Amino acid sequence: MNFHLTRHAIRKKRNQNRNEMSNHIKRELADTKCALERFNRYGSLFVFFFVSLSFVMGVMGYFSVDKYLIDLQQSSNSNLNSRRHNIDKVTSSSHAINVQQLDDASSAVVDSLPNILLIGVQKGGSTAISQYLFSQGVCGGETFPDKYGEPNWYSKEMHFFNDPLRFKRGLDFYEEHYQHCVNNLEGNKNKPFIMDATPGYFLVPKKVFEVYKNKPNLKIIVSLREPMSRELSLYNHKADLYRKGSNMSMAHGIAHENGTIKTFGESTFMLQKGRKTSYYALHLARWFKLFDPPQILVLSYEKDVIPGTPAKERIQEFLGASLLLSDKHVPFRTSNTHESPQKVRMHNVTCSTLEPMQPIVDGWNKELYELLAAQKPRGISPFPKFEPAECKLDQ
Repeated sequence: MNFHLTRHAIRKKRNQNRNEMSNHIKRELADTKCALERFNRYGSLFVFFFVSLSFVMGVMGYFSVDKYLIDLQQSSNSNLNSRRHNIDKVTSSSHAINVQQLDDASSAVVDSLPNILLIGVQKGGSTAISQYLFSQGVCGGETFPDKYGEPNWYSKEMHFFNDPLRFKRGLDFYEEHYQHCVNNLEGNKNKPFIMDATPGYFLVPKKVFEVYKNKPNLKIIVSLREPMSRELSLYNHKADLYRKGSNMSMAHGIAHENGTIKTFGESTFMLQKGRKTSYYALHLARWFKLFDPPQILVLSYEKDVIPGTPAKERIQEFLGASLLLSDKHVPFRTSNTHESPQKVRMHNVTCSTLEPMQPIVDGWNKELYELLAAQKPRGISPFPKFEPAECKLDQ
């Protein structure tokens, strides 16, 4: 009997425990269900709120940073444009040149970039013109033989744009050679006339434009010579350098492999095959595309430079300055004081030598006259036609 009661009591106690456990589980499930219902009702709203807040803050941050960058860029561009505007005020010079002052010229920043480029052409009177302008107070370059191994004649022509190695040195290198021109302004913030007279620049207008595209006060001067006469003068120059053994890079191509100097006829044949420096229209068209034609003064070597006075008057008018022309009515000084006795004269060149090249040159000249008539640069208008070279009649 006692054993039976004990087993009954144990069974009863076990059933109670099961019921209590079942009720506990039901209560927990009910609580969980209520919590899920509350989350479904309010939780999504909280999630949406926090996601929206994060998004709005992110967008505000993005536009805030973006606006800052835009404002910074605009401020930088404004300052840069202001500096570019200020440093381009070409106004007065010391010594014999007085540059007309521009209405809005006032700046404490003066760069030392040349504001006159005499771009050629080679053997077209650039040396005579530059020597005259330097004597009138235009500032030329300073050379640094020890620092850069430069010859003294680089003071006239710096060969920055047409020499890839020098061009790679950068703008600071170029300006260093003209810094002396602006060092002694004595409180005058106006920039003097500074000139680089490198005739090789005629062939590299794009390089010049890279530096001067935002400098409308740049003055460009070019003197054009009858092509066949120019070619003969260049031939004589190269042959003379070759005989002296100096500046052999300049004399390149003037001699045969055996060391003998080519005749002028052989030189014009090489010109026929591709050297087109005398194709003036080809190169000037590129200059007119990059620079305003009124920025460019085109002189005639035969009609302006040789007599001297017309060129001096045109340069004076072009620069807008008052020059002390003490030698106004005399020709430019010539640099050919020690001409080689082996120099070839045009009247000694047979006409049959020029014959193969003449039709090509005539076509080039025709294009030049049409180009200058259309573009209207500064200088004589219409540009005078070149007179044919006076060659020697064949026997």
